[in-house]
Amino acid sequence: MKSQCQGGSGGSGGEGVYKDESYVQRNHSRGFSWFALADDLLATVRGKPGKDERMVLLTGLSEKFGVLNGNDTLLTFKAKQRTGDYHKNMDTDRFVDWMVYQLFLALALLVLEAWIVMDNASYHLNPAPSGVVPSAWTTKDVAYMFLDKWNIEHRKGRVPKGDNLDELKVIAHAWLKVNAKDKGMEYKVLRAGLLCREHSHHILLTPPCHPELQPIEELWRDVKMYVGRTKFGSRTWPQLEEDVWAGFAKYGTAYHSARKVARARGHEENYVTHGVYAPVIDLTTIPSTADLEFVDLTVDAQVAEVAAIVVAEDDEAEEDEFDNGEAEVDFGDSDVNDNGSDEDEY
Repeated sequence: MKSQCQGGSGGSGGEGVYKDESYVQRNHSRGFSWFALADDLLATVRGKPGKDERMVLLTGLSEKFGVLNGNDTLLTFKAKQRTGDYHKNMDTDRFVDWMVYQLFLALALLVLEAWIVMDNASYHLNPAPSGVVPSAWTTKDVAYMFLDKWNIEHRKGRVPKGDNLDELKVIAHAWLKVNAKDKGMEYKVLRAGLLCREHSHHILLTPPCHPELQPIEELWRDVKMYVGRTKFGSRTWPQLEEDVWAGFAKYGTAYHSARKVARARGHEENYVTHGVYAPVIDLTTIPSTADLEFVDLTVDAQVAEVAAIVVAEDDEAEEDEFDNGEAEVDFGDSDVNDNGSDEDEY
């Protein structure tokens, strides 16, 4: 990922654009409340967070430019549900419209060829109509037409004598993996990938369940923290929009973005160097991600080595305390006087 997204460093010369979605609640605030103590018994809780309307956020982040072209690539809209998975409010059409009318326009103004780094959300992976994608087949007749055309062995008819639709898809996928290139067929072409190709851009998918490789995750944290501390109590939707845009203007700069991208690349370099994944990565605090050491907990030898280091550090700490006169030493039934002689205790 680093080689593609670093122009002039031996890579493909493209600018990395890290794209992701998140959300923020209308009355989002810090994780605590405060009391107005004017009346003892009538004290009211203010700033109490709750499940309220949600704003879905979508943008792209670049190392050199921050949030591209100011906030021109920032898309915000009201979610349909107040709880549950906010990804259900996204679909391929909305995502593609954002790419064409906001992202590509911003990249064109900056004259950039980009590698768009994003996760494996379903609306990112929607197949292009011209692509050969068996997973998009909805009827067995469509599957039969494809399999018959290429003389691929399969069983027709009702189950159990014939293959069901899922089994036909598996057969087709297995054949395409081996033969698609030789047949000159574009296998599993993404709708987003096709659009990127038309605009001289590229797509790079991050591994599943590894948000630490997406520097924009830290931007969500910073913006939400800004919104949370900006106002206590309830806020209107226009006030939320104002706070969100101010948060992106403050933390979506090139300076902050370069630091976030550097930390993400640090994680990637650790993976490449050590070939292991960190057991836990805390994205809520910057020092923990910057100083994180990677340990492969599946290898007994490495676990033993780490345990030995911890024990050695504890021993050194105890010796330091003793040298500084801070350690309490128990000499049993005897004590040492100022002259160095032993005196019995009675």
